[in-house]
Amino acid sequence: MLLNGGKLEHAGYWEADLSFVSNNFSDPNFLYNNSGSWLVDLGVKDLRNGSWILRVDDKYDIYDVILLPGIKISIINNGSSFSCGIDEVAATDKVIIALEYKF
Repeated sequence: MLLNGGKLEHAGYWEADLSFVSNNFSDPNFLYNNSGSWLVDLGVKDLRNGSWILRVDDKYDIYDVILLPGIKISIINNGSSFSCGIDEVAATDKVIIALEYKF
């Protein structure tokens, strides 16, 4: 999948040997854009602490999520952060591995 301008786009076929990862995936997929690549699990939707693909105001991006008391979350992306109710965003995929490009 390609993360392009806040949209998720189908970007062809991907296959990998995941035996090097000790985790069991329900639905692994590869996501990339111009700043990095991510191995994500499309089958994990139960939002918890960690990195996620979230839909915020109908735009998708990679965010670090921290659960807060009162059914709230703190969301961090590229040095910016905000807090909101957990029901104000949609978690689409859990990030399992992040690869950052160093050009």
